[in-house]
Amino acid sequence: MPEGYEMKLRGSMTVFAALVFMLVASMLFALLEGARAVSLRLYADMTSELAVESVFAEYQPLLWEDYHLLCLDGAYGTGTFSEQYAERALLSRVSKNIKSKGVGDSLLKLSCSVAEVEEYQFLTDGEGAVFLHHAASDMKKNFPLLAAQQLYEQYVSGHAVIPKEREDDPVEAARQALADQKQEEKEDRPKTVAEKGEEENVLDLVSEHKRGFLLGMVLQEADELSDRRIENDESLEHRALLQGTCAEIPEVNWYEKILALEYADKYLSDYGAAAQDRALTQNRALAYEMEYVVGGKESDKENLEAVVGRLLLTREAANVVHIMMDGRKRLEVSEMAMILAGVTANAAVIKAVEYGLIGAWAYVESVLDVRALLHGDKISFMKGQNQWTSSLMNLSAVLDSSLWAENCEGGLSYQSYLKGFLFLMQEKQLAYRIMDVMEQTLRKTELYRNCRMDSMICASDYAISYEADTLFWKFAIIGQEDIGKLVYRNERSFSYE
Repeated sequence: MPEGYEMKLRGSMTVFAALVFMLVASMLFALLEGARAVSLRLYADMTSELAVESVFAEYQPLLWEDYHLLCLDGAYGTGTFSEQYAERALLSRVSKNIKSKGVGDSLLKLSCSVAEVEEYQFLTDGEGAVFLHHAASDMKKNFPLLAAQQLYEQYVSGHAVIPKEREDDPVEAARQALADQKQEEKEDRPKTVAEKGEEENVLDLVSEHKRGFLLGMVLQEADELSDRRIENDESLEHRALLQGTCAEIPEVNWYEKILALEYADKYLSDYGAAAQDRALTQNRALAYEMEYVVGGKESDKENLEAVVGRLLLTREAANVVHIMMDGRKRLEVSEMAMILAGVTANAAVIKAVEYGLIGAWAYVESVLDVRALLHGDKISFMKGQNQWTSSLMNLSAVLDSSLWAENCEGGLSYQSYLKGFLFLMQEKQLAYRIMDVMEQTLRKTELYRNCRMDSMICASDYAISYEADTLFWKFAIIGQEDIGKLVYRNERSFSYE
């Protein structure tokens, strides 16, 4: 080729080749848009997951630290629940996650159009069933079914012995029978009887003792008890509670109730724990929380007194059964009844006095039992003969002393008796009172003074909608109008369980 000669290259394309090229390019753009749509779907899913978990990560901190319970305060500290609080928080998290950070982000650019709460469940829903279910879930990891079964059988077997309230007092009935007899005879007892002042006055002494200060009977340091109190006019039992929108309420079976009792024993304070370590309850509204669940009173002293009263009734009933089944003790009772009633008394009077003496003896032994329990010892639910402490001949001396019953190896502790009382409670009352002490403790902190347990969300369903503009589709088919925006809807559920 001569120097300086330029060769001009020319090319051409047929119409068919041009159409084929356009179709191939269109297919490639369509594939790119399809791949991008899938990526956007995955991106939206990931963003929704992160946003929901981020919202629920703002759980109530004190409720977790003190009671190992995870809940989201749906009122966000205001005391007034609104779905908008959670929706705003969710929308904020989503917006931050999808905010563009660079040029390459435009390929996966989303905008959030809707973030709404569809359903939610409060801890108080189902008349406390939701709370008991969540409390049980916390304990299932470390409390096997076999151990729960044994506790259940223990509580059920003791149910028949535990009286709900005091029936007719046999001591008073015996005193009345003796008084009626004396009135009928219109004469004093024989001098030989009058000289036995201890035996003559044992029923009177026990009767007078029962009318005394209940805590003073069983505690030497009654003046050192906690003086904390709460105002329970607005307790969960006495106010109208907010209701969640989730219709599915878990059923609480015997296993979950036993686990809930173990939860209460683990995380709630009681007299025994408070007496050993006062710092343990310094941030709690009440020092004797377990006692509040049993008693439902406003002050620690009132609740402890209610528990002591229940303990005395329980131990007295069990001790009566022990005396009735012990032939030697029945003989002692019969002999003293003859002395007190006199040889001229009729059989009905003697029988009434026997029952009165049995009740008096069982009561005195129960006082010793409760003293031992509060001291940290254990007492068998049904005592054996070698576990008995008091004597019928010196009941007054026992009552006036600081003596307590001997420790029973393999017996039940104070906390075990407390859980037995809780087992007899209705699930609603049990759950509400446990949540009462939690709510009152939260309100001690200025930042959480408006917290309400019926605003604590434990589970929720969310719906989040996203939009994205098409990027490659408008190049996919020549002359075809854009299909508009890509729309994604994510539905997410979250539960602390």
